[in-house]
Amino acid sequence: MKKDIQKRKKRFWAVCLALLLVLVQVVPADVFAESYVLSRDVSNNLSFGTDTVKPDDYLEFYIDTSLQNFVDVIYLDSDGTTQLEKYTHNVQDSCTVAFTIGKYSGFEGIQLPKEQFKEWKINQIIGSGDNILHEITMQAVAYKKSNVTYVLNEGTN
Repeated sequence: MKKDIQKRKKRFWAVCLALLLVLVQVVPADVFAESYVLSRDVSNNLSFGTDTVKPDDYLEFYIDTSLQNFVDVIYLDSDGTTQLEKYTHNVQDSCTVAFTIGKYSGFEGIQLPKEQFKEWKINQIIGSGDNILHEITMQAVAYKKSNVTYVLNEGTN
């Protein structure tokens, strides 16, 4: 009788483990984008609190339409000189604005292969007044190149 109970317990836990493994493979894991808010440091410099952002991250800032009603977002290739895209975000009313960082693969004139793209580096933030952003420039960052050496142990390549 005890052996039957132990066998049933083992089968029960084996089925539970199998179901868990199936669920892990089937149910997608949600990846949440970061959200960064524009602020000023003690030197009065504008910052999002980070130097690099990923595609789908959010940058938030306040626009006072009595001072301006747009912000330019410029994406540069990894060479820093080729402009991939320039988006002008127009704002009708004074409010907090959030925009999503673009995906690297969606731009024209890309010099860096998609597989080598790592993240966007915030190169420049231009603004004035109370958290008023005029322009943000981002440059593509590539993964570092690595050399791979194969040791063939007297084999042939």
